[in-house]
Amino acid sequence: MKLFGFLPVGLRDVVDVLAASFILYHILRFFRQSRAVYIFLGILLITLMGWVAQLFHLSVLAWMTGLLRTIGLVAVVIIFQPEIRRVLLSLGRNPLFRRMVPEGVDPALKEIAEAAFRMASRNIGALIVIQRRDPLRDLAERGVILQARVHQDLLVSLFHPASPLHDGAVIVDEDRILAARVILPLLPGAEDLPEAFGTRHRAAWSITVETDAVAVVVSEERGEVRVFEHGQFTLASSQDELQTLLSEALREVLEAGEETVAA
Repeated sequence: MKLFGFLPVGLRDVVDVLAASFILYHILRFFRQSRAVYIFLGILLITLMGWVAQLFHLSVLAWMTGLLRTIGLVAVVIIFQPEIRRVLLSLGRNPLFRRMVPEGVDPALKEIAEAAFRMASRNIGALIVIQRRDPLRDLAERGVILQARVHQDLLVSLFHPASPLHDGAVIVDEDRILAARVILPLLPGAEDLPEAFGTRHRAAWSITVETDAVAVVVSEERGEVRVFEHGQFTLASSQDELQTLLSEALREVLEAGEETVAA
């Protein structure tokens, strides 16, 4: 079946191109936030060298590039297993598939909410920054890289005053703690926040003005929990309310991303 009289294009070709574009879009989004692109460019260069070697019958070079290409592909799967998982998770969260799965509380957000109110009850100060669409890897690299699964016990132990990592912020990306002890820059205007707010609140305000991240601040003095988003802050009176605020903030980004793709 031809859709266009002057081009041999059928419905199968259109579906083929759309499916490939959909997968490529998510892979490029991953590349934009990672240095993995350089490794893939290296593999591509080795592949091109292999084609040239075969073209000019350079048997030794062809054998060597073929071996390096095989080793490189296996190494990529091992080294970038968390990133590959993230790409697949992003594909699974597409609205096409999310409608098939009943909505529930994100386990990572539940862990963050429980940790926040555990620390609030003990007057332990904390600053948790949740990455959304704007990448925070450059900031994370200024702290101590962890790449650990989000868990309330780990978060509480990181911010405990006896921990060497309790200063600064923890950066979270989906269900992973990217880094701890991240010192966030303070933007001009942070000093205009209420006098009762300390450095953590001013840092949370700054990062949510500069990026689309969401920040959770636990006040050491008052045992209060606040959520910062776009420079605005909301007091969360309970764990359930905090989970709701975080879920709505992350859902807003997903829906905005869907509208961008549709456009």
